[in-house]
Amino acid sequence: MAPKRTDAAGALTEQWNRRLAEAPDAEEQAAAFADALSATGLTYRGRPFCSVYRPRFLSESVFADLERESHLVMSALDRAEAAILADPDRWLPALGRFTEQERELLHLPVRLSRGDMSVRLDAVELPTGWRFFELNGAVPGGVEFSHELMHLFAATPIFAQMSRTFGIRPLDLRQAAVTSLLDAWTRWGGTGLPTVAIVDWMDDPPLLGEFRLLVQWLTEAGVPAFLADPRELEFRDGRLRHASGDVDLVYRRLVVADMIGRADECAALVAAARADAACFIDPIPQSTLDRKALFAFVTDPRLDPGLTADEAAACRRSIPWTRLLVPGVVTGPDGTDVDLLSYVRAHRDELVLKPNHDFGGHGIHLGWQYDEGDWDSAIEEALAGEWVAQRAEPRTFDEPYPTLAAPRDPVGFHASTDPFLFDGGVRGVLTRLAHRGATNVASGASAVPTFLVAD
Repeated sequence: MAPKRTDAAGALTEQWNRRLAEAPDAEEQAAAFADALSATGLTYRGRPFCSVYRPRFLSESVFADLERESHLVMSALDRAEAAILADPDRWLPALGRFTEQERELLHLPVRLSRGDMSVRLDAVELPTGWRFFELNGAVPGGVEFSHELMHLFAATPIFAQMSRTFGIRPLDLRQAAVTSLLDAWTRWGGTGLPTVAIVDWMDDPPLLGEFRLLVQWLTEAGVPAFLADPRELEFRDGRLRHASGDVDLVYRRLVVADMIGRADECAALVAAARADAACFIDPIPQSTLDRKALFAFVTDPRLDPGLTADEAAACRRSIPWTRLLVPGVVTGPDGTDVDLLSYVRAHRDELVLKPNHDFGGHGIHLGWQYDEGDWDSAIEEALAGEWVAQRAEPRTFDEPYPTLAAPRDPVGFHASTDPFLFDGGVRGVLTRLAHRGATNVASGASAVPTFLVAD
């Protein structure tokens, strides 16, 4: 079990669960909330984005610590990406294998860094501090749904009761998303208001509801915006064009693997990027570096991407030991040299194996769930592909949450605390909940918004 919170957030959590368990209409409240979720389209592949009846609460002081550490870690990752793009021949092998097509994308123009836009760091909270285990690059999922969920929770009867006792503060993700996008446009060199295309395969995108919300937010802010499938785009006369209008800013949800695998269908998008004819939110070269080995890159003492002393210290504190899984000698978690494969075999209770270049929780092996034989098989599978080994403290359950199905009987979940950074600062936090395994919504986890509580 995670240690029980003794701050204001812990007191509020305990009181919320107790009040709900005693409420004569607890089931009716949960059912009304579930109906509101459905009515507002907050679903992922047909299931509710949120399956519990309580948001996450963090005290203002805990949030301030998360913001400080997130800023330093993101600054380090920005600096590392800049170093890699400046000298790919030197640094790329540390991140894994790159195809010729990927290497070509690395040479597209880049005017913005990740810190100029929106990113998400995924973290767990431990008694010793934060551990950031993954980076979700620019335009990460969850921003729009988290914001709308905050409004749904704020409208519930029990939230109104709690607000009379506790100082609860929401985080305005909508304002942060719109402002960050327009600031990035200005930094890129744009003037006036851009016409924005939100680009992804539009056959049946799982986050179509989020796309539509962003169009609504931008339109209400006076910014022309529309959804666009890459097959509907044309690069002609130096402009990226669509039937809905010429595109100034591309808000790209499309992943690089798809852009390579379906190159003909994405040709107009890549041509516009090559000509620097539109502002890309998630520049393609940086997105091409989205490998889990990037965390090894900023924590391996044998490498020096030029981090500041504060950035390097934050990475040592808050990024778990991560190494690209290849035979050889590496620096181990305690700073001594170890044979990597021998170490991984001997420490399965402390390690996870992850595909280096994948997302959505696909293919993750949690060592503590394996016996020795199955772990050896997982290592052999990883060696046949391209994976990383990462240290992770096995977790059982975190805070108890009332579920929509049984609001009087809180269930223990372990949580991923995922700060959204806009222009380098944390402006919101997504909390993902799972009973076991990875806390990926694509893998079945639930998500809740995070409110701050006065200390």
